[in-house]
Amino acid sequence: MSIVLADSCVWIEALKDDLSEEAIQLEHLIDTSRVVITGLIITEVLQGIRDAGIFREVSEKLTALPSIELHKNAYITAAKLSIELRAKGLAIPLSDLLIASLCKEHDVQIYTLDRHFESIPGIKQWNPRKN
Repeated sequence: MSIVLADSCVWIEALKDDLSEEAIQLEHLIDTSRVVITGLIITEVLQGIRDAGIFREVSEKLTALPSIELHKNAYITAAKLSIELRAKGLAIPLSDLLIASLCKEHDVQIYTLDRHFESIPGIKQWNPRKN
């Protein structure tokens, strides 16, 4: 079974509605020990939470997950991806390029709702309907 990095947009949708497709799929990934997190995604999720109690609860949940982090080579890979994609007329946010580089470096799939990742070569997307 593959390891999956759940993107911030998936976590945000799951937090809005615990009966959503995203919440159900994340729970399955957590229960089967297949999901990982990274500091960048933790920050993206937490920055939108205004209630201190919910912030603490979500922070504890996210930081309890296995973590993968960026290394120097991932930053270089992100820069190369940016140059390559801009040459094709595509502007991808730096955070998405870093997450894509992280996925490549650690050979994990990304579970995302963000269409930017469809334009990034070599990224394996996790599809809840197929996995």
